[in-house]
Amino acid sequence: MGSIKSKILLLRKTPYGESSVIAACLSPTEGRVDFMLKGAKRVSSKKFPVADLFRELDAEWNERGNSTLHTPRSLELVEAFDSIANSPTAYITACSLCDMTLRSSVPGTSCPALYAGIRTAFQRLANGAPPAETALLAEIVNLYEHGVLPEPPLPNGATLAARLVAAGRGIDPIPDLDENTLEALSSWAGALLKQESLVRAR
Repeated sequence: MGSIKSKILLLRKTPYGESSVIAACLSPTEGRVDFMLKGAKRVSSKKFPVADLFRELDAEWNERGNSTLHTPRSLELVEAFDSIANSPTAYITACSLCDMTLRSSVPGTSCPALYAGIRTAFQRLANGAPPAETALLAEIVNLYEHGVLPEPPLPNGATLAARLVAAGRGIDPIPDLDENTLEALSSWAGALLKQESLVRAR
């Protein structure tokens, strides 16, 4: 079998055994990807030191048929959004985004929009953007990725939806929205996520 190369976002780390970690990740081309990082818990001679939460990595791993747990051949740091942890609110929001993403993605199914949305959210949270607005944009991109994003019940709804998706993916700036519009969009997105059995990011 061949190898797969892809960028990944590391979304969750779960201890396994005495020295290993299972890292749950998202790839734009492969969907959810879980890695067994053997020796990642060691204090000395720690393997895969770049593998930490809220980081984008270049990964390579071997295809393993129907297996959903992989051992990486290499992991290289692309960008670290570690400063998210400096703000409790940003950290909680980022963790909620990770949970939403892992529950919404499946192995072997590409999700380029969702990947871009979560990466953009990490970048914004690391730079001090408002967590609630950042989470809302990521939720809208998640709905878009799943093909269940209708027009919001607001003036120029179709145009607004397109602008919000583009902003959530980091393509365009965030539209200037007043507090009432943000509140209406948040309620609308929350109802849609519940209707579609998708997890809310806050």
